Amino acid sequence: MQECIINVYATSGTSPWLFDDLKTHFKKLNLKNISIITSEYPDHSADAWIAIRTAEAALSPDIAKTVACIHDLYEHDDMYNPGGVRAIVKKVKGLVLCHPYQKKILQQAGISLAHKIILERPIGALSNFSPGNVMPQKFTIAWVGRNHWRKRINWFVEAIQKLTLPKNQFKILLLGKGIEENGKLLQSLGFDCEIYPKDKYPIATYPDLYRKMHCLIITSSTEAGPLTLFESLASGNPVISTKVGWAPIIDIQETEAITLVDTPQEISMAIQQLYTKMQANFYNRHKISKLMGSFTLESWVRDVTELATSLVTEIEVIPLERKFDLRF
Repeated sequence: MQECIINVYATSGTSPWLFDDLKTHFKKLNLKNISIITSEYPDHSADAWIAIRTAEAALSPDIAKTVACIHDLYEHDDMYNPGGVRAIVKKVKGLVLCHPYQKKILQQAGISLAHKIILERPIGALSNFSPGNVMPQKFTIAWVGRNHWRKRINWFVEAIQKLTLPKNQFKILLLGKGIEENGKLLQSLGFDCEIYPKDKYPIATYPDLYRKMHCLIITSSTEAGPLTLFESLASGNPVISTKVGWAPIIDIQETEAITLVDTPQEISMAIQQLYTKMQANFYNRHKISKLMGSFTLESWVRDVTELATSLVTEIEVIPLERKFDLRF
């Protein structure tokens, strides 16, 4: 087989922490007869293209050999309808979906999926996210992400203030972009709060930081993942989450790994419940981690690349139903 050149492109835009990180992992991929080049804009020397940022699939020189990735559940402003910013999705041959509800969004927009090659699976966490061997000495409550209105970090701050636990019995870990102000507020209120800004702590440091946690709190109003959910579970940490993304879908079996909540008050109550179970949860950390199975970020990168390659070589891609098993 002749070497196939796959171009993975995305402008950094407002989400470099996601798209630039993904491009880095595509560059690390080592598949026989496949060469990966990454860029901000399409490289016309390639044989096929992967547009990580959905709307940018329209920039591809050959739509029939282009894969568009969708990472969210947005459907505002008729974005998928003719004239919308994501109208190109109707024309691309390859499509990567990371949440089952995305199908409904596309179908409601009149986009037929009948003649597309589709990969449907969560991105997952990097394979080096794994449980630690030593339980953190103090109960550690974490929030990870960027300070965006959809992420609602203010819910986390409010939930912490509602806790009836003595302040010397727990600590807080904030990791991400724009979280410094909230961390300093919690510190000013007398809470033991560690702050890890994204620009000083790259993704390579995340696995060790997750091993310092007892639980992760997700407060978002909408998500298609989120990545933090998979990173926490892969690390063996239980999650308290609003009913977004994969949190209501994953079969937690007998682990009690995910607690679903609707308000800051419910978050606070759930935290206090986990506090009473921290020894048991640490004991179950490997069972929690196994919920993720083979769904790693590295395998997502491989699957997406193989999909793009199939647009050139016409090699059959394994149907998504046989790849996709998180019991949803």
